[in-house]
Amino acid sequence: MNKKLDLNRSHLLKALKSIRPVVIDLTGTLDMGMECTIATKDGVVYPVPGMFLFCGGDWPIKKLSPPDAGYVKARSIFSLGTSENEEDMLLFTDVEEMEEAFINMFALDVRWEEMSDSDLMDWQEAISAKGMDLVSMSAEDE
Repeated sequence: MNKKLDLNRSHLLKALKSIRPVVIDLTGTLDMGMECTIATKDGVVYPVPGMFLFCGGDWPIKKLSPPDAGYVKARSIFSLGTSENEEDMLLFTDVEEMEEAFINMFALDVRWEEMSDSDLMDWQEAISAKGMDLVSMSAEDE
């Protein structure tokens, strides 16, 4: 039996609620900048044109591959712009705090609990394709 299809809803929800932010389908346009879908521990933020227009400072979501881990370790302060004014720049000493502040800038479009089983499985596959093995994460509970 395919282990991916054998996940039960509660284990998958628990695994999804423990993830760090995952960027999916990052695209850029000449007029409105970048946009993407972001899977968070609470649910999903869908792309909106111009969603990053005022996000200055450091790129807030790090996949901690070896090069990113070195970048994070070498830094002591991370910055996040919340508007086009430099005075609104927020400073963080922890990259995860910066990620949380960044995610809170966007309205959550749908919570994991509100999704159908089929939609949750689709997200499990999309997130796993980005290198997070939710099947293993949910199996840790058993």
